[in-house]
Amino acid sequence: MGRADVLVLFAFDNVLVDVDSDIHIARALDADLANTTWSKNAADKKIDRAKTMDEFFVELAKHHPEVTHEDIRNAAQRLPFNQSILDAVRLVVDDFGATCKIVSDSTVFG
Repeated sequence: MGRADVLVLFAFDNVLVDVDSDIHIARALDADLANTTWSKNAADKKIDRAKTMDEFFVELAKHHPEVTHEDIRNAAQRLPFNQSILDAVRLVVDDFGATCKIVSDSTVFG
């Protein structure tokens, strides 16, 4: 078969992973704080997702200074990936030699 150079995925949440990754990671670190932060900001359309996550991490540092970068990385590694999408990506990478680039618009378009 032919060879592709690059596969670009223009999505992440609810496509590559089966959840909203921001909320999933925040809840893995402190579910109560995550729910409080997201609920408080949900009604305010002026506050985007990136600012909500910034606020969550500031509050997390205040309440749980023992949380490390490694803890956050571990929470991200436990995201539930969509197996059929992973299989398709592996096919394109392994069988066609493509490089996979993932572009997430969540911080740009909120």
